[in-house]
Amino acid sequence: MKTVVSWLSIGWAVYALAGEADLGVTVVDFPDPIAAGDLLTYDIAVTNNGPDDATSVELDVGFTVLSPIIMMDPTCTFVTEPITCTFALAAAETKPIQIVVRPLQEGNVIAAAGVRSEQVDPNDVNDLATTITEVVDATGADMGVAISDAPDPVQIGGQLSYSIDVTNFGPQSASNAELLFVVTGDIGNLTTLTPGCNAVASGVSCVFPNMTTRQSETVQVTGLVGASVGTIQSAALVAANEADNNEANNQDTESTLVTLADVDGDSVPDAQDNCVLVANENQRDTNGDGFGNACDADITNDCAVNFGDLAEFKAAFTPGPYDPDADFDGDGFVNFGDLALMKSTFFNGTNPGPGPSGVPNDCEASGRKRDFYAS
Repeated sequence: MKTVVSWLSIGWAVYALAGEADLGVTVVDFPDPIAAGDLLTYDIAVTNNGPDDATSVELDVGFTVLSPIIMMDPTCTFVTEPITCTFALAAAETKPIQIVVRPLQEGNVIAAAGVRSEQVDPNDVNDLATTITEVVDATGADMGVAISDAPDPVQIGGQLSYSIDVTNFGPQSASNAELLFVVTGDIGNLTTLTPGCNAVASGVSCVFPNMTTRQSETVQVTGLVGASVGTIQSAALVAANEADNNEANNQDTESTLVTLADVDGDSVPDAQDNCVLVANENQRDTNGDGFGNACDADITNDCAVNFGDLAEFKAAFTPGPYDPDADFDGDGFVNFGDLALMKSTFFNGTNPGPGPSGVPNDCEASGRKRDFYAS
């Protein structure tokens, strides 16, 4: 094996032009590993960190194993190794260079990129970059699949979304990769807008005609959860025409917990929440009427919020005698924080009232529901 950096250490004279230009270079290979005969892409970036512009910048790129060159940047030429690219680079400017080759032999290929210019470089540590690519036998396509769901848990009646990632880990390109995604449980209206995919009775099927090494496809699926609490199970299976020597990642499963609805997000299901629209995890209800204080400005317990309640609230307003029923936020005082709830309820429609509540309550029991009540 020849020394890949031998050409970097010769013929690099120090020019006496004025100015300094700290040049740096990076190189990234894709894909890695790669099957022999497939296209290998090198993305190279040359940056001038200044302080001055760099004139006649020269980038040299060489390999331990020279492969057929398929494509290179217009600024580059190749007669004998290395590939040489020349250009100017202003301070703080980055020049992207792409080179595509086709490795034909199995083994490791080391690529090295070195950069210089006519200006003095005060930092030569970043003038050289290397990368190693593994070239493997071009047989088989290792297909993998992974499922993610959101939200989890999901509330009854809510929308459940799935992302299914299908990846060809190579080394060979995969032809006619087929995904089968199946969902079981109380869920319906499964849909997908992903190209190449179709919704079937209990899931989604997809076909990807050609997937190169390291290529991934993401399939998006949505469904509407039913009214049953429990779990929804999903499973995905992927396969292609090529042999797969690693079947451990060909399938994946996901379990989603289905819970009761919780509109206000206070971790209390609506059916058990004495304030359905106002978060009140502690469910504080000092008058025991089935409405939490956080949504109950009906101090007189007549299922309406009116001037009678306003009078009671005014009497209890600090520094008046403390009335726990008028302390809507439960901070131990009747003050302006509680007044905000009184105002919002008092001016809510022609028949304002407490709630809504998802639990048995005095207004429902007596048949005195108001328009505002919506259990």
